[in-house]
Amino acid sequence: MIYTYRHAISGFAAIFTPQELQSLKSKQGVVSAHPEYECKLRTTYSPKFLGLSQGDGLWPDSDYGAGQVIGMIDSGIKYSHPSFDDKQMSPPPQPRTWEGKCYWSRGGCNKKLIAATGFHNGRIVSPADTHGHGTHTASTAAGSTVDDANVLGYANGTASGLAPGAHLSVYRVSPGTSNDMLKGIDQAIHDQVHVLSMSLGFDKPYKFDEDDISIGSFAAVTKGIVPVQAGGNDGPLPNMVDGAPWILTVGSSAMDRRVRSIVKLGDGREFYGESAYQPDNFAPTQFPLIYPYGVLKSEDSKTCRGNSLKLINVKGKIVMCGASGDYEENVEASDLVKKAGGVAVIVMSQPWMGNRTDADAFLHPASRVTYNDTMEIINYLNQVSNPTAAIKFNGTQFGHRPAPVVSSFSNRGPNLFNGNIIKPDVIAPGSNILAAWPTEVGPNPTGTDKTFIMVSGTSMAAPHVSGIVALLKHNHRHWSPAAIKSAIMTTAYNKDRDGNPIKDEYDGQIAGAFTMGSGHVDPVVANDPGLIYDIDPHDYIRYLCGMKLKDSEATFDMLEQKESTKTINNLTFNGCGYGGHGEHEVGYGGGAVTVLAEKTVVGVEVEAVVAVDMVPVEVHVLSMSIGFEKPYKLDKDKVAVGSYAAVTNGIVPVQAGGNAGPLPNMVDGAPWILMVGSSVMDRRVRSIVELGDGREFYGESAYQPDKFPPTQFPLIYPYGVLKSEDSKKCQGNSLNLIDVRDKIVLCGASGDYKENVEASDLVKKAGGAAVIVMSQPQMGNRTDADAFLHPASRVAFNDAIEIIKYLDKASNPTAAIKFDGTQFGHRPAPVVSSFSNRGPNPFNGNIIKPDFIAPGSNILAAWPTEVGPNPTGTDKTFIMVSGTSMAAPHVSGIVALLKHNHRHWSPAAIKSAIMTTAYTKDRDGNPIKDEYDGKDAGAFTMGSGHVDPVAANDPGLIYDNDPHDYIRYLCGMKLPDSELR
Repeated sequence: MIYTYRHAISGFAAIFTPQELQSLKSKQGVVSAHPEYECKLRTTYSPKFLGLSQGDGLWPDSDYGAGQVIGMIDSGIKYSHPSFDDKQMSPPPQPRTWEGKCYWSRGGCNKKLIAATGFHNGRIVSPADTHGHGTHTASTAAGSTVDDANVLGYANGTASGLAPGAHLSVYRVSPGTSNDMLKGIDQAIHDQVHVLSMSLGFDKPYKFDEDDISIGSFAAVTKGIVPVQAGGNDGPLPNMVDGAPWILTVGSSAMDRRVRSIVKLGDGREFYGESAYQPDNFAPTQFPLIYPYGVLKSEDSKTCRGNSLKLINVKGKIVMCGASGDYEENVEASDLVKKAGGVAVIVMSQPWMGNRTDADAFLHPASRVTYNDTMEIINYLNQVSNPTAAIKFNGTQFGHRPAPVVSSFSNRGPNLFNGNIIKPDVIAPGSNILAAWPTEVGPNPTGTDKTFIMVSGTSMAAPHVSGIVALLKHNHRHWSPAAIKSAIMTTAYNKDRDGNPIKDEYDGQIAGAFTMGSGHVDPVVANDPGLIYDIDPHDYIRYLCGMKLKDSEATFDMLEQKESTKTINNLTFNGCGYGGHGEHEVGYGGGAVTVLAEKTVVGVEVEAVVAVDMVPVEVHVLSMSIGFEKPYKLDKDKVAVGSYAAVTNGIVPVQAGGNAGPLPNMVDGAPWILMVGSSVMDRRVRSIVELGDGREFYGESAYQPDKFPPTQFPLIYPYGVLKSEDSKKCQGNSLNLIDVRDKIVLCGASGDYKENVEASDLVKKAGGAAVIVMSQPQMGNRTDADAFLHPASRVAFNDAIEIIKYLDKASNPTAAIKFDGTQFGHRPAPVVSSFSNRGPNPFNGNIIKPDFIAPGSNILAAWPTEVGPNPTGTDKTFIMVSGTSMAAPHVSGIVALLKHNHRHWSPAAIKSAIMTTAYTKDRDGNPIKDEYDGKDAGAFTMGSGHVDPVAANDPGLIYDNDPHDYIRYLCGMKLPDSELR
């Protein structure tokens, strides 16, 4: 037993074996069980920015939130910080209305901090904050006023929480899991707090019945407690925000304050960045400029991490380092530059950070610049023979425009499982928020106890709203949590300080409802909203029922106050398959879990029953990674005919769209079949070709020998010498007609990966050092991580042309191949695979085909035999293969998931759910591209978009039809009777 819960839910947390779990689930009174999740942590000026003044208005009218208790579910607190002084505080609530306890027997709690405890893995632990996050958020919500607060001498002023008269009750649950977090909420409800402030969450949204914050918060709402949660920091990605309608979910905004540091390039251009560390004696002199990644091309060198600064000379230079999403890593990068002898550092925002700058407490002269400015600086570096830069410090500046804007990192909606409501609810200041910190920051400690820092995140935005809620609850004691949420949302504003629509910091575009919710919080107006919308907590149950959730989800375990369990849930997988291609597909329709080198290969569907060869009526999904060499009329297409019969029996047919792309009009067209095109993910198994002139071209190879030296070898292209058809692909007798020994050999790629592997073996047998496999024109930018039998790199067509041009021009052409392992984060992603068949269908061009795309390039799954040059005798045999044959079984597994959850859905309804929820933007928010030519993919290239199984499970609306409707459609096509029969 880990925890028992009495207030947030009626249940417990424990560890079970799979057998014990299954037995427990079957017992009467057990409503549901789900696994625990890791719990992640998600001012001198902000009160003034929000319109709060000590002289008059909401602050004095609400007595600064006196009498209200804010429960902080976070990483603890440093109780000795001046922000938690109680000299100006009223007495705390008395017993019967307050049940909180203090962990420290003496000296810890006072009239400000009236309770504190911690929970970790079933134990009560010290609530002392060793991270800083909890101290920062607590002081933001309800910190006492502290004069002369600043960070390294800048952003100076009087620090105060939003409700400086409110009391604090602290529950340390981080670092920890959802079990600890739920216990913190459970204890806060027992203690009778008035506001729950939660600047934490999980790494992705979960269904309501699996989200402990949603579960515990609902119980809080039934007790009149207002739950406030940080919306998360994965912006600008969509669909990452949590979605419980009873929680006040807060996104982040950036105010009009900047702590300026200016980068001035050698050509005179200036770029405005930020830094909290602004040394007085740093001369704005031009210094040489260096970008470690531009020299080393290693992953560590992008952010100046690891050993990268020791491999090049940065002494006396300004060093360019890519920004991390974690401010501590950015500060550490400045320290690494300092230790390496660098003069200063330019911290460069990444693409997804957009126009974001942060005033981090660097340990060395620095400037954090926007992504657009980053690109200008890099372009300057690459174009100038002796690039230089200077950094000037300009102190704290106010009046930056536009302001406010939505922080680029702020999570966006709609929620994956509940897209019917706006999330986040509102935005509040969350960028560069100055608040208490447990330790001094910066390079020159002074011994002061007034330790503050600027930090950014929705974690900083949420406690602003928690403080505002405390002010409103003081003034409107009869308001319910829903009424307070209504007052805040209906009075939020959506125009900036200049009267223009609030913008998105990421791209400068106007922020929509799923970016900023109802708008920017306005505490003064929220105090007198004119009209509020109130609801009873039970109305949320009716809402869930309207979503047609399963009984276990709609009842929410604790909503009915039945017993429930929290378990570590080990999943059991069952699957079987026969033959190479079929076994590879089955790995994605069922498959077994295999742990290999601390990584897991796992099929999409859990506990699916896989059928190969025989297709009885009892089958639920038909997965067909086969087809004909060209489209046929429907009455001549046996796959279409047989699939129609399957649909009439409720079976969902899924078919691979074919691999003749980028040719148009090659995709099959039966409207009742789920026709799947292929996409490329963001993973690459890198092998890099370096030419003798220093240029590098990124290819792929699954075979990455440890001992192959990245040495320059002579380069040869058999076709350039022999001009024969066989020599294009190094086939036949071509390698015996020329000397390729100890040379890197250029071979044209085949559409069949087996022929490419065979080419590498022929080069090996002929004595060649390695092989560069060159994509053909129709393959475009495609690379494949084939399991070559010799050192190799498969490169894109455009890169192949550049390599051939170099070969023709150089008198002694050479090349090397370097192996860089598995890399994630390739951009753009996803893209439509160049080989994926395109529409429209030549006989049925009135509908979109393919229907959608799914991962089909470089798909790792089971294989009947070992691959590569060095067999080991293992039975864990896998391979990477590309094709729409690999994309279709992904969708087949997804269909199995959907059929399990929606047993009444017809094949047409499932097809509708997948198509209407498919997305058309890539990971960077741009239109999905075609791998072939890099252009935006159209409807006849990717169908309705990229499959999204999570969204498809809750599509909101489905379009259904009867199988006979397809006959009517065919009649409308005026097909002859012979074909209709």
